[in-house]
Amino acid sequence: MTEPRYRGVDETQLSQELFNQVLCPNMRTGIRMSLLNPDSEGWVSVDELRAYLQYIGVGAKSKVEGLLISTGEKAPEIKKPNHINLSAFKGTFLDHGSSSGILNNPEGFLQDRLDLLKSFANAEGRLYKNDLGRAMNNFYQCPFHTKSLLGTNVLAFEFAGLVEIYGRDDKENGEKYFTLEDIDSLWKYNRFPDGWQAPKTTFYGTGPAFFNYVGMMIRRIKIGWKTI
Repeated sequence: MTEPRYRGVDETQLSQELFNQVLCPNMRTGIRMSLLNPDSEGWVSVDELRAYLQYIGVGAKSKVEGLLISTGEKAPEIKKPNHINLSAFKGTFLDHGSSSGILNNPEGFLQDRLDLLKSFANAEGRLYKNDLGRAMNNFYQCPFHTKSLLGTNVLAFEFAGLVEIYGRDDKENGEKYFTLEDIDSLWKYNRFPDGWQAPKTTFYGTGPAFFNYVGMMIRRIKIGWKTI
């Protein structure tokens, strides 16, 4: 895989309109960091997507990889063998209710929804899993579009994975967290957080992803039933 290089959308083959239809901050980051190179219609090879996921630490042949690829292969009405259209996930699990609303909206990005997520940071400007849990409970009770129990579970799976992969290590309590700048990097600027380095080996496979998701949901429940 080539070395990551941050680039503008105008340096890719995608139009801004099609880029705005990429619903996942991780996929947008892959594109802007030159590690995913979809053609002008949004198609990227399955091999390239697998290589990117493994680069950031997702286990090869894991359920995490398989879920994304299988959903992508089924998503577009017109299929292309061994390819996925990154701009065609509308109506799939990535386009779910009770979402943050930051990316899956007609504009492609909403600053006020990003600010809402950041408002759940603690006094030090950090978002630990508990803080992300409070944010997700808010997104569930006050949905951007539709309220969805399935959707809020998908969001828990997504957020738990993102903070585990890109989050910083708190040496005192052993927990992962995002800074406000990290949130901006991933959701707004679509780039790796400052100081982030690709892991030397894959670590986020089926087991870690499942237990990480369950842990996130337990945190959300402990925050309070009335907020989930």
